[in-house]
Amino acid sequence: MKKNRSSFNVPVVPIVGYGTLYDAISYVEANPKSIVAQERCSMEGIVCRPEMELRDRCGNRIIVKIKWEDFKTI
Repeated sequence: MKKNRSSFNVPVVPIVGYGTLYDAISYVEANPKSIVAQERCSMEGIVCRPEMELRDRCGNRIIVKIKWEDFKTI
């Protein structure tokens, strides 16, 4: 994994990968541990956005967050 780049000395979240929403769901299910936390704890999830920015009718960006909590079993 590449070292995190920063802008204005603020850490930047790393890019986990590229692929489909199904690929992202598979990644979250298979990798419950955070790759950015200082302690190995469960991740909250990942935020996915299209390569080419998409917007709805009101001009809001279309993005999705896939939460690990939705896949853990009780």
